[in-house]
Amino acid sequence: MKDSNFKKWWKATGFPPTAKADNGEIYDLAVIAWQAWGLGAHENREHTKEAANSAKELKMYNYQSERPALFTEEGQREFIKFRDNAIELLNKAGAFMSMAPFKGVHCKDSFQNMAFLDRLVELGDVREITGPGTMGQHRVFISTK
Repeated sequence: MKDSNFKKWWKATGFPPTAKADNGEIYDLAVIAWQAWGLGAHENREHTKEAANSAKELKMYNYQSERPALFTEEGQREFIKFRDNAIELLNKAGAFMSMAPFKGVHCKDSFQNMAFLDRLVELGDVREITGPGTMGQHRVFISTK
């Protein structure tokens, strides 16, 4: 699957790149369509419409919703591993990309990954230096200390 073929296919669907959910959160229709493309939806325009239209039913990341899970016994255990990895990376390199501290950390899903990062920011341990619109895996964080 080539990226340029996906871009042509996405443009042909006529769907906008993003949409606003009823709760005000923005979600990326192109990401959902990319997943549908991988499942063969590009072979059938009706599947494409179904994939994009079903985006409204997807749960979007919200830190406040994910935050309570950080304070469970398992959440704390994994967060401490994550925090220790982040501190080690900051001491060695002065910065880290968002996915680097997850080595050896078990997260139930990608929302928990994002919540760990947001919690470090909330605690004031790190700050993000990448700008808006940066893909999640390319976000860069530095120490605030």
